[in-house]
Amino acid sequence: MTAFAYFTTLALLVGGPLTSTLHAQSEAIAPRDTLTITASSALESFRGAYEPIRLTLSRPLRETDGSLAFLAGTVDVSVLTTVTGTQVVVTPGPFPLPSGESTLTVFQKRATQWDTLATFPLRITTIGGFSKIAVAPALELSANGLLLDGASDAAAVGGSRRQDITLSGSFGSTLERTGATMQTQSSIVGATREELALRFSQRGARAPLVDLSAYQVGVQLPHTQVDIGHLSLGANRHLLSGFSSRGVSVSTGPAWARMTVGSVAGAPIVGWDNLIGISQSAHRVNSAGLTLEMVRARPGAVQLRVSALDGSLLPITGFTQGAVVDAEESRGAGIEVTAATPGQRARLSAGLSRSAFRNPARDPELTDGLAVRSSTIDRRGARYLEASLGVVNGAKLFARVPTQLTVGVRHERVDPLYRSVGAFAQADREQDAVDLTGTLDVVTWQAGVSRGRDNLAAIRSVLTSRSEGATANLSMSTASLFRIQRRAIIWPQLSIALVQGRQFAESAPASNDFRPQDLADQANTSAELSAQWQLQEWRVSFRDNHTVQDNRQQDREAADFAGNTQALSVGRAIGSTFDATLDLGNEHQRNRELAQVTRVRRVGSTANWRPTSATAISTNLTAAVSRTPPSVSDVVNLETRIELSHRLHLFGRAPNARTAQMFLRYARTTITSTPFDLLLPDAPPPSRATQMRWSLNSGLSLKAW
Repeated sequence: MTAFAYFTTLALLVGGPLTSTLHAQSEAIAPRDTLTITASSALESFRGAYEPIRLTLSRPLRETDGSLAFLAGTVDVSVLTTVTGTQVVVTPGPFPLPSGESTLTVFQKRATQWDTLATFPLRITTIGGFSKIAVAPALELSANGLLLDGASDAAAVGGSRRQDITLSGSFGSTLERTGATMQTQSSIVGATREELALRFSQRGARAPLVDLSAYQVGVQLPHTQVDIGHLSLGANRHLLSGFSSRGVSVSTGPAWARMTVGSVAGAPIVGWDNLIGISQSAHRVNSAGLTLEMVRARPGAVQLRVSALDGSLLPITGFTQGAVVDAEESRGAGIEVTAATPGQRARLSAGLSRSAFRNPARDPELTDGLAVRSSTIDRRGARYLEASLGVVNGAKLFARVPTQLTVGVRHERVDPLYRSVGAFAQADREQDAVDLTGTLDVVTWQAGVSRGRDNLAAIRSVLTSRSEGATANLSMSTASLFRIQRRAIIWPQLSIALVQGRQFAESAPASNDFRPQDLADQANTSAELSAQWQLQEWRVSFRDNHTVQDNRQQDREAADFAGNTQALSVGRAIGSTFDATLDLGNEHQRNRELAQVTRVRRVGSTANWRPTSATAISTNLTAAVSRTPPSVSDVVNLETRIELSHRLHLFGRAPNARTAQMFLRYARTTITSTPFDLLLPDAPPPSRATQMRWSLNSGLSLKAW
């Protein structure tokens, strides 16, 4: 072997492993020498617009590293950045950083090459230190009025041809900062005529044409929620249930022990005045509630709710209500328990309430100067119980039919003279019911029975009545039931419903004012069969309903009524621009006592055509023919409605772009009948009379924001 071959062999044997070792060491050293930049976790939190940002380099910059550039969102902040050793500081100085959520991007520049070194989330608070400021204004103007009208009777013509303009606006906002969130929502309505003003029924001509319809301000703090404005209080069905008005509510405490205290006005309030709504102590509903999660590890497993109410109402109705009311006061408390298993197989809800109620004499207009004593305080109670249990869940009948069965029971009792200003409950009433629901293969069914009675105090001078009822419902897909595979769409979805009920007097009052025929005893039965078909673009439905009212009072056994109604609907869609529906109806009502039959036949059609994405034409034609004894002539009602609408995009086609909607609406009604005076024995032969009226209305709605 020559010297050259010897040294070559030695180099291959020794140099190979040595070269691999040196390369591995260079690979291990290189990542530690690569330039990187990091930030502390504090950068992920919201910070002020003038607060410096501090970053750390893995090593000091070298000449071969080039330079660094910094981009906050879309703003270049490189001139605001100083690099000292491994410390990098971005100092905004007189120039604030862009508010909101963006990114801080660090670039490494080498000659003409820019490489992204790192990207960090950047969250800068807005003016006032808020992490988020969002507003959502909306304003819509609408004009609607009568253009033309006419009638067969000239005296009937003369409707107002003016165009009524209404305004509807809303404003919502969200403000967020560390540990606090505030949300606001308000809406206003306006009109050009005082009759259309929001509070016209309450103030008449003094009602503002532009008024505040509703508003709400909510502030959420850690473990605390404060609401001001329009809100609802209470979830106790007998004591305080969704009482809505203007007021204040505060909810505080951990999730497992939530305390809520609220106060609202005694009647619905709108308008710019009385913004808080609780200035009158005699016209206010105060409440307090505590919700406890008895099993903290599983919210909803066992929940306990305690409620308290102190309410006083003046004889003042709401802004849209017209009624003669009396002053009322009530104080009470209630406790409710709800429980459920993890899979909701067993559920329980029970409650007990106690209320003290009276009518104080506060309205001199009702007493008319007479000395009237206030009513005594009536202390009464109410209770309820609802429970359900999944007796059979996922079992298979005959080892192959999926079966489910749930049993539910309900009980409710409201004492005589029980009343609460915060909830409506029918007093002097007790009801019990049992419900069964389940599935059998593809068949879904429900059945239930119920009983009720009144005069719970068994007062002899009061009529005692009872009620009994039973219901049954069945629905199924016939194609799935019979395992139809081919042409399954021609097999309908069937539904069957049966309702039976009876109300009767259990015993007559001790007084002699009631005759036997005055004691109620009536049984009602209703049965209905419906079927639906979905045949691709065709839709077909059929309904057949039968009702019987069986009067069983003494001397009125024949005063029975029976009815039968059939309805057929056929509809078809042609593409995405046209659809039409044809409806047919036939109705019979029989008065068995008078041997009279009333017949009503109806035919109607609707069609919708959308020639463009912004234009739509809809029509509705209806004809009804009815015949009621002793008349031998028919009454014919014809109705025609045609509407043309068109939408304009004022500025772009974005979802929130400003749009305008215009429409023309034509309506025509015709009634042909025989006047009543021509049906008298000595009257001339009947002649038919026709009354007709038509109108053409226009409208425009503009979405300003």
